Amino acid sequence: MVWLRSSLVITTSLGITNKEDTLMADLLFSIIIPIFNVEEYLERCLESIINQTYKNLEIILVNDGSTDNSLEICTTYSNKDNRIIIINKENSGPSEARNIGIKKATGDYIIFVDSDDTIVPNTCDFFYEHIKKNPNIDIICSNYQYIGQKKPKQRIFNIPKDNKLLSGYEFIKLQLKDNKLFIEVWRNTYRRSLLLENNLFFMVGILHEDELWTPITFMNAKTIFVTNNIHYNYFIRPNSIMRSLNKLESKKTILIVCSELEKHTRKIDDIECKTALILRIVQIYSIAFRKGRMYKYTKPTFLYDFFKSNDYSKKTKIKAILLYFTDLCRIFLEI
Repeated sequence: MVWLRSSLVITTSLGITNKEDTLMADLLFSIIIPIFNVEEYLERCLESIINQTYKNLEIILVNDGSTDNSLEICTTYSNKDNRIIIINKENSGPSEARNIGIKKATGDYIIFVDSDDTIVPNTCDFFYEHIKKNPNIDIICSNYQYIGQKKPKQRIFNIPKDNKLLSGYEFIKLQLKDNKLFIEVWRNTYRRSLLLENNLFFMVGILHEDELWTPITFMNAKTIFVTNNIHYNYFIRPNSIMRSLNKLESKKTILIVCSELEKHTRKIDDIECKTALILRIVQIYSIAFRKGRMYKYTKPTFLYDFFKSNDYSKKTKIKAILLYFTDLCRIFLEI
């Protein structure tokens, strides 16, 4: 059997058309890039995408009201590459930009890229090869490398034995064994139908939107493939959105994210997954509340509601209390 990505029909050695092979040959990746005032970095990003070794791409550039030359750069590239689609809109943040991209996309799988980062040349080929082996994959979790000075320690996934496919709940449990659940939206590729069928869009108007969106997306996935293959280059720059955030607003948003995420967590039937995730949420909420000194502005109503809730066992609540005081001691020692 020969795999021909550019052909509409693939014929086996017996001369019989294989419908599944035809679909795989035409597998389309939609790459969504929110853009806001990144003229200095945008060409580098776009070059990494248009020069992918896998060519069947739909490249969606969502210009989020840029006031520099970002739109002009997008136009220049679209004039020489007909795979590029430009959406020009008023500024409303990356969440809405990604949502618009998801609705516009027609690909089988969606890849998110930030406009100041790049992806390695064989990224889409790598994803294609794994999807070809397992056509039912909902999400492929991959890895990235830091580019720039003062690189943080690399964070890697826990990999299942035999590289088997995991359900969303199994994936969450495996990662939370080491109290980690990586939420960078650009770290993975997603089946588009998974997002549309489950109404998985980003909450607009908040920071840390991926800390809410990504875990909920994992919860809805039936099949996840995990690898620590590096496909993404994350550039560290001092004036990025995440590095210029107001710390108080950042902590306020984390409290909102935790409250929203708990609403989905309480519906989980897998008790082990439910327990691991709610403990992680309580821990993140507690740290943000204390480090942000939110007690000056509001009460920890989320924690009150959690301890009064009948959705979680007494054992889980005791574990949460122990986590709370353990983290409190750590913060005290840091001071």
